[in-house]
Amino acid sequence: MAVSNPIVNPSGTTKANASPRRARMSGETITALLFVLPSLIGFVLFYAVPAIRGVWISFTDWDLLGDARFIGVENYVRLFNDPEFWNAL
Repeated sequence: MAVSNPIVNPSGTTKANASPRRARMSGETITALLFVLPSLIGFVLFYAVPAIRGVWISFTDWDLLGDARFIGVENYVRLFNDPEFWNAL
C-alpha cells in the first residue's frame, strides 16, 4: 500500500500531492480530442440528426411533396387504434 507524503509549504500548511488543475489543455488532451472529433461528427450527422428528424416527422402529416402540417400525436392515436397493428405484433 502506497502512502503519500503531504507537501509542506513555507507557511507551515500542508496540501495533498495532487497537481492543481491547469486552465489550459495539455497537448495529449488536444490530440485525443482531434482523434475523437471525426467519430463524433459522424455520429451526430448520421445518427443523432436523422433520429431527431424522424421523431419530428412522426408528429406531422407530410406526403413528401407538400408542406408538413403539425398534427401532434394523431399519428400515434391512429396507430394504437388500428387492429392490424396489434395483429402484427
